[in-house]
Amino acid sequence: LDGSPLAEHALSLAASLATDLERPVQLLRVVAPDQIVEEMQPAGSAAEDASVSSREHLLATATAYLDGVADQLRTRGLTVQTDVLAGTPTF
Repeated sequence: LDGSPLAEHALSLAASLATDLERPVQLLRVVAPDQIVEEMQPAGSAAEDASVSSREHLLATATAYLDGVADQLRTRGLTVQTDVLAGTPTF
């Protein structure tokens, strides 16, 4: 899930399939490297601290988004697993 309306539109189909097939739903969000600003800085530098903080914020935001979607699906009786990865999403 990338947060787009198109991706979220697919959730109803995924939920229907999971219900019909009695299978769990796996939600995945990939945070792209270009979203994570990393610069080579000496350890402990302000820039390095900001980069780590930015990366942690992006991953936490992605996790919170998936947790919210998962909670909605769980209210429908579905088993839901979530995962957030850092990498290049493939479309």
